[in-house]
Amino acid sequence: MTQTVVSLLNGSKHHGVPFPPALLQRMDSLYAYYHQQWWCYRKMLNHFKCVHAFFNGMALLLMAAGMIAGPLLDNSTLVACLAAVGTVVKGWTDFKQ
Repeated sequence: MTQTVVSLLNGSKHHGVPFPPALLQRMDSLYAYYHQQWWCYRKMLNHFKCVHAFFNGMALLLMAAGMIAGPLLDNSTLVACLAAVGTVVKGWTDFKQ
């Protein structure tokens, strides 16, 4: 995997007040650090959204299976277990959000 170099020192066509080289080096390193940190946080947020959507869907399917299996089966333990697991998964995803 190649890493893109992020730098403020690549140059600009606009002329203005020149910065001292030491200040420009410091700003360049801070920019690179915070850009990498932002990129990591963005990736973590996207991962969290996918996992949250998956567990939300799983909780919905478990609750629906419990509601469908309830009238069809006389086994109330199975229905209670499906409802309980669906509720726990939904509660956990809401808590983690």
